Amino acid sequence: NTLDPSQLPYISVEYAQQLEFKGEYSSALKMFQNALDAFTTSNLNDSKLDDEVPTTYICSDEMLASKKKACSAGIARCTLRLGDLRRGIALVKEARSERLSRECAAILQNMSQHVEAAAMYEAGEYFEKAAAIYIEQHNFTAAAAIMHKVN
Repeated sequence: NTLDPSQLPYISVEYAQQLEFKGEYSSALKMFQNALDAFTTSNLNDSKLDDEVPTTYICSDEMLASKKKACSAGIARCTLRLGDLRRGIALVKEARSERLSRECAAILQNMSQHVEAAAMYEAGEYFEKAAAIYIEQHNFTAAAAIMHKVN
């Protein structure tokens, strides 16, 4: 028995998520990147034209987009955890996701990167947390700028 090559990117995403959960960020990053490259460079839905491929292997455009988004998010999180803050933050901003911004803000905060964490919380529209960090860091100007958004 062999694996269906069209399924490898999907398997890679799932495996990358497990690696990330286990704290193996370098390996997870590689798996996320390989999966994203495969999703981006090939049309995995070309198998729709092949009558021999079971319909269970055909994925919707929504599922494909969801997997690409999961890869991009995983790449951003792992990149931050591996210390490449500039690239990681750029990837988070590119994704334009409140959820990812909040996740990465927590990662940055745990790394004692408070200024970057506050900015990520702002991007994630978690203004209370951003303001608290700004105040803790004595950056009252930044805190004052968002206080009208704090409930």
